[in-house]
Amino acid sequence: MGAVQSSSKLQFAILNLGFAGVTCKAEETHPKNRYDLLVQWVLQRFKDGCSVVALQEARSCDGAPSVEDLLKALRDGGIECFSSPYEEAEAQYSFHLVTCWDPKKVGHVETTKTVFDCPKKDRSFLTSQFKVAGQLFTFVNTHFSMLEDEKDAAVKQLITTFAHKPRVVVCGDFNLFMDMRGPQQLADLEKEFKVRMGHQITLTDGTVLPGSFVGYPCDRQAKKSVESLSALLNSFGTSGVAVQKVTAPGVTKELLEQWFQWNSGEQAPATALYPTDHLGLVCEVELS
Repeated sequence: MGAVQSSSKLQFAILNLGFAGVTCKAEETHPKNRYDLLVQWVLQRFKDGCSVVALQEARSCDGAPSVEDLLKALRDGGIECFSSPYEEAEAQYSFHLVTCWDPKKVGHVETTKTVFDCPKKDRSFLTSQFKVAGQLFTFVNTHFSMLEDEKDAAVKQLITTFAHKPRVVVCGDFNLFMDMRGPQQLADLEKEFKVRMGHQITLTDGTVLPGSFVGYPCDRQAKKSVESLSALLNSFGTSGVAVQKVTAPGVTKELLEQWFQWNSGEQAPATALYPTDHLGLVCEVELS
């Protein structure tokens, strides 16, 4: 077990990668370039004080560097990682959940993978235990299926497994679509976990967002303003977890407007490019 920080305040980050599944014509948006930005983003989060970072949708395709390349780059930077494919039986798809931590800040006890008890059994969650400020803290990293029945089952399983345990944070890309059964799924999670993070995101210019999903041009996302962002990337906490704030480092409203311009197919400056279709979030919490 590594060294343990003495403070009960903890920063963690969430980022859906999704970087290798998109091929754009512009050279600056090539998957390799986005990969470099992703590594820089994650390493910067640790430099800025994060103890744990949850990554979803790490995958190897479209000529981008492999998941192993990503892990090596992080480990070369002094970060420890646990990576596992989403599927038990069909790992060839190379979708991975990755939980990373700074051993200088938290003591890692163990990380395990659990496959959701759903008919397809193609999604899972990682459960990591850390020692922080003399207490055990549980960090859960997941990415829900796109299918509503699968999400219903996943919500129920997470609530049953974690909602009544102290100092648990469950985070990830929940794919809770508001025009489907997302409102009820979200309400169930909020009711049982008590603490929700990711619905009020403060940008560096003070703008507050209701969500973090923007989309790539090839996704044909009809997003024209910050009000249209979806709350798909989220985090929930149990007793003993008090949220301080949630931010999207380096993002301003002006940058978002440029991104929407890029999404609409119009010319946008290179500064509008972002490595994934989700804003990376940093959550600050205090444990008790």
